[in-house]
Formats: sequence, C-alpha cells, structure tokens
Amino acid sequence: MDINKFNTLLGYEKTLPPMRAARTMDTLEKCYRYSILDKDMNETKEIMTEAEFIVYSLQNGRELNERIDKPCSKCQVSRCIDAYSCTKGKTKYSLWNEKYGTEITKTGYDFALWLISEELLSFEKVQERIDTETAAKEKTEQETGKKEQEQKIAEESEQEAKEQYKKWLEETTKNYGSLVVDPYVKGITEGEKVLIMRDIFLDIIGHCEEHAKTLLVLIDNIGSLRCRRDLINRLHNGNVASIKTFEHITGIKLAKNYKERCVQLETITKADYKKSKQYKSRKKSEQTKQAAYTDIFYKYQKSENGNTFEFVESQGRLWKYNGYDFYITYVKINRLPYSITEGKTGLIVARENTLKEAKDAAKEITKNMRRGKPMDKPFAEVIEQTINKNGISPLYKKHTET
Repeated sequence: MDINKFNTLLGYEKTLPPMRAARTMDTLEKCYRYSILDKDMNETKEIMTEAEFIVYSLQNGRELNERIDKPCSKCQVSRCIDAYSCTKGKTKYSLWNEKYGTEITKTGYDFALWLISEELLSFEKVQERIDTETAAKEKTEQETGKKEQEQKIAEESEQEAKEQYKKWLEETTKNYGSLVVDPYVKGITEGEKVLIMRDIFLDIIGHCEEHAKTLLVLIDNIGSLRCRRDLINRLHNGNVASIKTFEHITGIKLAKNYKERCVQLETITKADYKKSKQYKSRKKSEQTKQAAYTDIFYKYQKSENGNTFEFVESQGRLWKYNGYDFYITYVKINRLPYSITEGKTGLIVARENTLKEAKDAAKEITKNMRRGKPMDKPFAEVIEQTINKNGISPLYKKHTET
C-alpha cells in the first residue's frame, strides 16, 4: 500500500505561531498503531504518526467527523432528542470510512482541515509537497551548516589572534626599556618612560612590579584595537597610578569621569601625544615627610601569570627591631593599609589597620609568638628555611657580594 512517510508537517507548522507550532508538532509526530484497509478491504496494522495516518486516510476517501460524545447534564435529564448537537458536551473528532471511524485529536482535526484547504488529497500532490519541503529543509541545513562552519573558522581565527596578541604583549613587555627613541613622544626613550612610571607607582601605591611595563606597551601601541581596548580597561577610576602614568607619558589630561574618559580614549591617536613631563612627588604634611617611605626593598609575591613567585621592587621605610630588618609600607586604598615585610625573605609578617598594630604584631613574631600563641618554629628558623627555599632578597644579595 502507498503511504506517504515524511518528517515534516508539509509546511503546516509554518502557518502557526512558534509556541503553537512546537506543541502541534509534538502531537502530530507521536506514533500509534492504526488499522489500515487496503484496496481489497483487507485490514492490517501499521505504525505511523498521526499526521501520516491523517494524510493517508484523506487520500483514501475517509471523511472528517465531529460530534458530541457525551451530552451535557441538561440534555441527559430532559432526554433531548438533539443531544448530539449540544455544544456543552465533550467533542470528539474522527476519520470515517465505510465501516468504522478512527478517533483523532483536535490538533489532527485542524491539520486535516488545512490539508483539505490546500487540496493535498492525492498521493502525487502530497509527495510533491514532501519533496518541496525536504529540499527546503536540506537547503536550510546546508546554509546553517555553512554559517556554523564560518562561525567556527571565525572563532578559531579570533582565538589564534588572541593567543598571538598575548604572546606579543608578554614578549614586548619583557624586552621593554631599551634606548629606542619614540618620535611621537618628543624624543623620550623607553627607559625614560619606565623611570617616570616607576616614580609614579612607588609614590602612589608603594611598589612597581616588572609586568607594570605592559601599560607602557599599550600606550605606545594605542593604534591597535586590542591595545586600545586593554588600555581603556586598565585606566579605570581605581587605577590612579596608571592614569597618572598615561598623562605624564603622553602629556594628555584625561577626564575624571570614567565614561567620559572611555570616549576620550576611543579617539586619541599617537599623533595627539605631546611632550612628556617628569613626575613630581605629591606634597606631604611634615609628619608624613618625616616618615617618608623612600627605602627600596623587595617583596616576594606572585608573578603576573600567577604561576610562579618572584622578588618585586617596592618602596617603604626601614625599621630595625630586635636584630631584624623590617620594611613598613602604607597603601591608603587597602582595607588594612599598613603592612610590614621582613627584608631578607620579602615575606609580609603583619598587615593591620594602624601602624602601631602592625608594629606590635611584628614585635610579637620576633618573640616567636603570633596572636598570643607560640609559633611552630622560631622566627629565625623560619627565615633561614625560607631563604634556602626561595633565595635571598636581591637587596641583601648585593650586600653579600660587596
């Protein structure tokens, strides 16, 4: 027997709103075992979707039927002779042949009405529609596959570009500081830019790490879209030292409002750069001047990539106590602004809200105590083991060599 098999609804779903189309497809694509009569009126059982059964039934002359299966209570009580025309009972839908009817869903009934309106009542016309829908689906799938392939290639290309940019940025930062003259910044060298940045960072945040030179690379290559994007992200309101560095290197005053600053940075080119200017340390009160944090030492902390540790040049105030060299640093923006670092190891031993609290914590450690409890090892032994493991601070290494 000829039964059209198809995996779409012959275009019917395109006539429905998206949500209803999804529900309709779920209903009409469910499979059931149907009784089928061939031309010789022999009955067989066939598993097919409701949509396929409806298409087959209409091709073979079955007719739609709609009736009230159970009259409403009023009709039943009054023994209404026209009970089956009652609009308050449960409506059932079916397809009838000469012998019997097969029940279908309301969704299937609507689908059957659409088939009739589209004159899809013969095997040939239905097959023609199936072929058209299949071709359209294949074309859509090809276009979708092509777009997905293009998107995949674009994503891979973008990822490769990101990796190349990252590698270039790391390498350029590592080698930055040569005597190459930048013609856009009135003859200033890379080395001079590093010194300006170092003065600003030490004055504002108390330390200047090696990877901070990335900022200078971004400034020098502001014409690159990736560099400009990273530069804008870096020059936010919380990064005062970087903003000051940009202003002193380029001679351009940036807006105080971050949104306005972003708009400004989107239009700046190297041709707009002016003569750089040396950085003058901020004015301090007499009390701050007397306790100026100008001594150079090295902190032992994570590198930029976060995978290794290294000694990073910092600026603080030397404080000798109980035979140990400590360095006091003050960073106003930190929650606990005062920190004390042991000189030879570069490890922070105390971080407190006030200078007195930080000093008291450091004094306690020299007595082999921490927060009122005995330490597992004497402080001197901790220092010795740390030096054996990580090495000694470059400052003390220089002293040892001399």
